[in-house]
Amino acid sequence: MTKKLCFLVVLSFLIFINLSSQTLRDTIIVSGSSFIYRGIPLSADQLLVKMQNSPGAYSEMSIAKLNYDVTTGLIYVASFCTGFPIGQALAGAKPAWGLLGVAAGAVIVAVPFSIVAHYHAKNAVRMYNSNLMRFGLNKLDVNLEFTAASIGLRFRF
Repeated sequence: MTKKLCFLVVLSFLIFINLSSQTLRDTIIVSGSSFIYRGIPLSADQLLVKMQNSPGAYSEMSIAKLNYDVTTGLIYVASFCTGFPIGQALAGAKPAWGLLGVAAGAVIVAVPFSIVAHYHAKNAVRMYNSNLMRFGLNKLDVNLEFTAASIGLRFRF
């Protein structure tokens, strides 16, 4: 019985000695054109909400969100201007091919806005992650330790 109890105490100590390595980090990872937080891809709106506690990152992300919204609007215009003449042609009516030129122009104008949006979003993520590292928000140590009267868990933030 004593050997089993001793074995369980040692096993518990080994299990809990480095529990902090099992937690997910709070940093945001840039993967291509997507931003991942704890394994979940985030939209521009979600990034903006996530960065509210970091003033510099929030400012950069606000600029990125504005450019992202302009890009989205231009892409919607380009999609409509592409689909409308194609729909007219399929329906047998005389298509308004001039709208394809408008669509091409909208796409050409949207590309710089998209590039600027991604640039500012990456800067915001860099600022957000550097604030986390500086303030140590993602450090938590949990250890199973012996105290004067018993064995207990110690949390260090």
